[in-house]
Amino acid sequence: MRISRHPRRPDPLVLLIVFVLVGMLSTLTYQLLIEYGARSIPIATQSPPAVGVGG
Repeated sequence: MRISRHPRRPDPLVLLIVFVLVGMLSTLTYQLLIEYGARSIPIATQSPPAVGVGG
């Protein structure tokens, strides 16, 4: 009997679960950094006059 030294292929379901978990964790981390980050992003409180907007 020959002993096979080939590694087993990973289960596609396990790969899908790992991929989804990494995506969810990266999204959650991004949202937390945006919400509670040290640097706040300035938000416009007033739009420029209509004459100043090109078009």
